[in-house]
Amino acid sequence: SRAPNPSSPMFSTFGAQAVEVEVDIETGQVDILKVTAANDFGRAINPKLCISQIYGGIGFGLGYALSEEGLYDPKTGKLLIRDLVGYGMPTSLDIPRIEAFLTETEDPYFAYSAKGAGENTNAPTPAAIRNAIYHAIGIWFNDLPITPDKVIRAIRKKREER
Repeated sequence: SRAPNPSSPMFSTFGAQAVEVEVDIETGQVDILKVTAANDFGRAINPKLCISQIYGGIGFGLGYALSEEGLYDPKTGKLLIRDLVGYGMPTSLDIPRIEAFLTETEDPYFAYSAKGAGENTNAPTPAAIRNAIYHAIGIWFNDLPITPDKVIRAIRKKREER
């Protein structure tokens, strides 16, 4: 077993995403048209699995960014949604066109230079969606999920400030 090198990053998996959106300013609906993702898995021992992980991570990130919202009773702190029907998880119908790219790098601190393929595939998705929404309508959102009602309120507020 090799001792960790203090100058080497312990979590050196990387990923980047770009998202193309359409925002309906009348309904607040955000439609994701395309997601392009590139992830560094070190050496992709199973490339098909790594690409599948990117797809799954993007699906996870879509829900976090746009629809999955836990509503809690303010008095008891109890979750008000009793099942996943009202929770807003994305389905296969919500997944946009995805372009996924694997980048491979050598890393002597990982066995076979293979790196993890989990959270680094979904972490950039909400930020990429938020940035795309800003570029579409000129409004930053700092509270997830970015639901249609929040979009409508933000658009109205922006119009009132003019």
